[in-house]
Amino acid sequence: MPPVQAAGRDGATGTPSLRERISQLVGMSVAARLLGRDMAGLLAADARELAGASTLREYLGCDEETAEKLSAALAAWLLDRARLVAARSAEQAEQWLAEAHRIEGRLEVMEETSALRTAPAPEPPDGERHAG
Repeated sequence: MPPVQAAGRDGATGTPSLRERISQLVGMSVAARLLGRDMAGLLAADARELAGASTLREYLGCDEETAEKLSAALAAWLLDRARLVAARSAEQAEQWLAEAHRIEGRLEVMEETSALRTAPAPEPPDGERHAG
């Protein structure tokens, strides 16, 4: 059962775990963005290295023309991978952040509901009190 549903039944007792989950989701979102940026940078650096045909020519032992064709294709592929990694990481970061916002909204509603339940009943006006 998701923590929000469980906490809804228990009232405010689930509040600390929901706050912890929000912190986790925000942290995961930040980590995804940073990791995506770093991985994309590493892939782009590899693409720049492969753009020089001499690297492939030395590694594969092939002629200059083949090395140039391969290096161009591999560099383009790596740059595309870098773009996809960055985009996927950003997408996941947004999903986690959106989930944190949803939980935060639910938590606010739960706290308001709990406050209404525990608030003392209003006193009736003096003229409306009934003797018992």
